[in-house]
Amino acid sequence: MAQERKKNRQQQTEAQRLAHRDAVIAHSDNKFVAELTKNMDAFIYTKDFYVALYKQLESGMTSIEAYESLGFDTKKLGKNCAQSAAKRARQKAKNGEFEPKAENYDGSIPIEEMPEMTLEEKVAY
Repeated sequence: MAQERKKNRQQQTEAQRLAHRDAVIAHSDNKFVAELTKNMDAFIYTKDFYVALYKQLESGMTSIEAYESLGFDTKKLGKNCAQSAAKRARQKAKNGEFEPKAENYDGSIPIEEMPEMTLEEKVAY
């Protein structure tokens, strides 16, 4: 009986993993996704993604609201994706990676589609 429960959990976990992978692939055309990882189960975001996400967080949005505002569906991808991305964005900000310098932006998103930027940020962008 215990082995059967363990097998059911493994199958469910495998099914969840595959569903998550499918959701990641479905979001791969998002403008903030540079590419997918080798296993196609996670995003490699553009530099501009973290800037945009952080700006949304600073405007008072929750991690989930900010992530969804950038075109990601947390109902399909899971809330952990949003929370992990927000944590990385906050860490990057703390490390000074969002200072208005050209190397902190990759220009992957048209400037009109970025959240509100300061003059210095626009010049660096």
